[in-house]
Amino acid sequence: MSDKNNLRRYLMKHFLVAVFFVGIAEIALNYLFRTLVYPALDHFFGLQQVWEDVGLSQALMLALQSIVVFLINRLTVLFPGALGQYLENQIASQMEGSIFHYLQSYLADYTPLEARLMTTVFVLFLAALLLLWLLPYILAAASFGAVVSRKVTELEEEQRQRQAAYERQRNLLLSDVAHDLKTPMTTVVGYAHALLHEDVANPGQQREYLKAIYRKSIQMNELILLLFEYVKLDSEGFALKIEDVDAAECVRETAAAMYADFEDDGMTFLADIPEDRVALPLDMLQFTRALTNLLVNARKHNPRGTTVGVEMTEMGQEVEVRVWDSGEPIAEEIAAHLFDPFVQGDASRRSKNGSGLGLSITRKIIEMHGGEVSLIQDNLPPGKTKEFVITLPKKREY
Repeated sequence: MSDKNNLRRYLMKHFLVAVFFVGIAEIALNYLFRTLVYPALDHFFGLQQVWEDVGLSQALMLALQSIVVFLINRLTVLFPGALGQYLENQIASQMEGSIFHYLQSYLADYTPLEARLMTTVFVLFLAALLLLWLLPYILAAASFGAVVSRKVTELEEEQRQRQAAYERQRNLLLSDVAHDLKTPMTTVVGYAHALLHEDVANPGQQREYLKAIYRKSIQMNELILLLFEYVKLDSEGFALKIEDVDAAECVRETAAAMYADFEDDGMTFLADIPEDRVALPLDMLQFTRALTNLLVNARKHNPRGTTVGVEMTEMGQEVEVRVWDSGEPIAEEIAAHLFDPFVQGDASRRSKNGSGLGLSITRKIIEMHGGEVSLIQDNLPPGKTKEFVITLPKKREY
């Protein structure tokens, strides 16, 4: 939506610039006509008797009207009899007072050759005036057309680059998914092989093998579910189910559902959410998933004793939801690409059982709502080392 608004503003700006210069050109041409051209025409043809203090546009309209009437008068010879005579009389009444009727009277004292020469000069002069009158519009149209063409070329190039980046990201995504599935799958295959083909008589050891197979199976299942959600959000035909909901209640319920998990991990969990209703246009299911991903990320990647909090604040026409913690800051080289899929690195994914997809899904969901999500690690109050900030508009643009 933002791209559409930017394009609309860009084209509107250049269109208004073109209109402005056309207006300036019209003023200049009218001044030129009144001060130079009209006095010259009046000097040679005595036009003040038919054109009294006219501007360029009015003079051209009167001349074109006279030309049309003159041409129709010539066509009356195609209608014989009474009809032809009637049409000729009607046209003759229209010809009265026209520029060509005046020229016929004005040039009556000239020789036929001089009259034709003067008429030709006058018609050519009118044609030149018409071209001069149209010139600002032609130049403005050509200029605006060039602007549109250049912008279309830029958009096509941006689209090509986005498509190329998408292809690269997709290939990287598939490669990383294969890598992340390979590690637990190797463990599952190894332990299953040991249980089937080796003499593992110790019940305790058998149970450990089965526990390992179970944990790795759960890990693979979570990765596949996350990958499914990530691809679904980017698939053609997927759309959010937007409703006006109480966002404060949604955040409150999501935080409450995570409270026990934080306690089990030895963390302190705080919530600061408005009691009053905060109306937002949301897909409740997808927004809950986005917020849950941030809370799960804070739980997985911080040690015991960490304080984690969620806050909600109304900021004019926007609402901010902040998920913060007092754990270790994120390294700059990772923070710069944190919302890209699989940016955590192999070692981090192995040690933290993370896929690197949760934050990417969060960003997709929030951007589809017309908002944005960012990481802040500087100038935070005491007790906070980092916070993820979701910013959502109160009114959705379609």
